[in-house]
Amino acid sequence: MKRLITLSVVMLLLFWSMGCAIGGYMGWPGKTTEGVFAKVVQELSVSSSIPGESGLWLSYVQYDNSKGVNNVKEVRTYRDATAPFGSFTTDGMLMQHFNDFVGEKVTAAVDTNGDGIINFSDYSFLDVWCPIWGGNADPDMNDGFAAFCKKGTWSVIVSASYEEESKQSARGSKFAQHIGIIDPVFIQNVIASSDVADGAFIINITDMTVADATQTLVSPIMFTAYGFKAFAIDLDQPGVSEACSELAIMLSGQPDGAVKVGVTLNGAAYKEFEILNCAAVREMLMAR
Repeated sequence: MKRLITLSVVMLLLFWSMGCAIGGYMGWPGKTTEGVFAKVVQELSVSSSIPGESGLWLSYVQYDNSKGVNNVKEVRTYRDATAPFGSFTTDGMLMQHFNDFVGEKVTAAVDTNGDGIINFSDYSFLDVWCPIWGGNADPDMNDGFAAFCKKGTWSVIVSASYEEESKQSARGSKFAQHIGIIDPVFIQNVIASSDVADGAFIINITDMTVADATQTLVSPIMFTAYGFKAFAIDLDQPGVSEACSELAIMLSGQPDGAVKVGVTLNGAAYKEFEILNCAAVREMLMAR
């Protein structure tokens, strides 16, 4: 559980990642997926000794914002347990290699409060975590979040405004990434400081920051980025366990409520965001 929460914190800091399980979505203004599900282009490949974590993770969304108001129907997460580590459904030109959902559905979320978007206000925090982690997640959609715990163990729960999408049965992207979503200075620093192998960026998470305190990892966490759309990470590497312990210690000295957390990539590119519920994250990290 510790490394799942740590990966959640780490992946939330990376502008490109939808993580594993998508917990919310707003949709592109004035756009529609035309009554079907569109796939979020970003994908995450995970290698892990825990069977439910490993595989290719993908996200799908359905909405109709064409009338000028938000109307998100559902967001889903799928996991393909058969996909070899580092393999994806998209190539460097964003051409899609699928005509239907890839893998098995592991989560689904809907708009329960009627505000037209899906986010963490539509379900409780405990409803997204499976009983083996102390949560209340189940396949029932009435509480806003359906979880199929036997199909996969998700590592990240995130909510996004809108990301690059592709239609299920069409080649190429339906909606392109909006330049306002990304941080060009951050991207430039990551590219300049990363090694390149087989057309992919080799990136290391070298430091973690909580409030004003920074801890350099003895064993950096390495992951691979393919064109900033597809990402592969090995959860069994030593740096993940080290980051779990360090993050728990750093959060233990923080008050309940919001706290600033950040990571440094390659010792050169820093990214920061805010954890709104420090107590909940700290409690999960400290769980045995």
